[in-house]
Amino acid sequence: MKRFFCIALISMFASTTLAAIPVRELKNPPQGTFKKTRSGKIVQYDKKGKKIGVYKLQSGTLVRVK
Repeated sequence: MKRFFCIALISMFASTTLAAIPVRELKNPPQGTFKKTRSGKIVQYDKKGKKIGVYKLQSGTLVRVK
């Protein structure tokens, strides 16, 4: 009885760990390199190292500042 209970318990938790999380794909993802500054802002650089934009993290989303 204990063995059946353990197998049922393990199979119940194993099925929840295999559930797929929906991923939102971006049609046009931002290009370049992102680096975080000491002040907490995130700076976007292009392939040549030129600064493209500055972002700030607000409530879990990136908001473009400049």
